[in-house]
Amino acid sequence: MDDDCVDVPAAPDYDPTVCFSLSNLSALPKQCIAPTWSLDPPCPKCWTNDAPEYVPGTSPTTLTNELKAALQSQLPEYLDLMQRQRPPSHADDGTIFSGIGARALLYLKLHEATGDPKFLAQANPYVDAMAAKIESQKLDDRATGATGFQWSHIGMSCVAALAADRAGDAAKAGQYVQDVRAAFTNGDGTYDDFDSGGAGLLYAARFLDENLAPSGKPYIPRPLVYGLASRIINRGSATATAAGHPGVMQWHGPNDDGLWLGQSHGVAGVVQQLLEVPELLENATALGFLRRTLDWVVSQQFASGNFPTEYYNATEDVLVQWDHGAPGVAAALLAGWRAFGQASYRASAERALECCSRGS
Repeated sequence: MDDDCVDVPAAPDYDPTVCFSLSNLSALPKQCIAPTWSLDPPCPKCWTNDAPEYVPGTSPTTLTNELKAALQSQLPEYLDLMQRQRPPSHADDGTIFSGIGARALLYLKLHEATGDPKFLAQANPYVDAMAAKIESQKLDDRATGATGFQWSHIGMSCVAALAADRAGDAAKAGQYVQDVRAAFTNGDGTYDDFDSGGAGLLYAARFLDENLAPSGKPYIPRPLVYGLASRIINRGSATATAAGHPGVMQWHGPNDDGLWLGQSHGVAGVVQQLLEVPELLENATALGFLRRTLDWVVSQQFASGNFPTEYYNATEDVLVQWDHGAPGVAAALLAGWRAFGQASYRASAERALECCSRGS
């Protein structure tokens, strides 16, 4: 992704270093398009955003009738493909990140959005297959120290609780809630990132509170949530100080033990979840760490609007993904802007989102 990438006409001898329009896919070699979407040579390194520019004062979520019709026609095709290629019996793990749990959650959310009972019926086999893997996932989690919503049994238990709640089985839902609560009382795990660690556990508490009936009930006692959030701040402060950055917070990532910045395993993902714990915003010490850390994140932004990304060194402007780069970091900055009203956080987020909208 480059600031100066430009649109090019469809041609067999296109330049792979410039952006390419998705409307001209017929000119690309097969390996460059779905299902692989390769960025390796000779494929282009970025894609042009063909959507019209946002007009201030209009709703950014308004969909055209044409787009609505396309989405409505493609959803059944996608679900049918998923059922055929990844049925509940498929040999996947059960997690939300890469397994059966994600498909169960998709159907539960489709039922919530549409009220169509068929989606609840289709969710059930995926929920059952996922639930059958929870105990084995717990053993894996003990070995890895994973407690995050996506990588561990925590997200699976949340989805199982949601399914039981929708089925009217309060006792079963309560058993799965207790699984999540135990993680708050029996140990925080090895990491603090969103995908595998403590920030994901904070999200799990909010998921239960907002999705189980009655919505808003604190299924995880607030002192436990606040206690975990406080420990995450203390560990982040100690880690940053040891790395030569006193006054801010950093956390080690689970893949290479690096000090990462993005949404999945880095500062952005952790800070965003901490900002959702209102008790922290009443603590002057926590407040100072959160603001200084957000200030530090802003200082790391590239001229392109992107941020340093996981798997690369801090000088490389490479990935523009929710997990790694501008989209996920922008979300954390907007959360900071909502919490503190700091104009620099919003301005930085806007630069990041402009980077995303240019295409990559």
